[in-house]
Amino acid sequence: MAKIRRLMLPEQPQSIDPLHLAKNKEHIEGFLSLDSLGRLDEILLDNGGQVQYSLSFDFDASGICLIESKIGAKLSVKCQRCLDSMGIEIKKSSILGVYRNFDEFKKLKNDYEPFQLDEELIVVKTLIEEEVVLAIPLAPMHADKNCVKGMAAKALKKTKKRNPFSILKKLKNDKV
Repeated sequence: MAKIRRLMLPEQPQSIDPLHLAKNKEHIEGFLSLDSLGRLDEILLDNGGQVQYSLSFDFDASGICLIESKIGAKLSVKCQRCLDSMGIEIKKSSILGVYRNFDEFKKLKNDYEPFQLDEELIVVKTLIEEEVVLAIPLAPMHADKNCVKGMAAKALKKTKKRNPFSILKKLKNDKV
């Protein structure tokens, strides 16, 4: 097994060449502030905090450039049931299969997430932002026991519902 070189840069790279990094089996890790990820502005209630990321580069047996991506963050989102704030922790690992054309795309294995390389360089922030967006649940919700509306719905189910026609039944019985 080849030894992986770690890039420990004093400053995080803005753009990377995944093919070059894969040739050298390099690894990049770092942090990005949530407020620098513009696509999250409408999703997050609070954009304070950071996303931790780790990117490892390699080629598979068929010559496809791979990016093993790992991200983690604590986010504040809106519960879609009660509309109150809730915290979620995301941890996402994926293997991105980099392709430039249709022939390379056809070589991708099913367990690779396709990543089209339009230009020679990838903007790290854009890649991480995309991974975070994909990791956030479509409809985040508190667990029933923690959700105000969930608790209210359970309380309503437990209370005995009064029949609105019970008065009519009583009037009918009184006349007979």
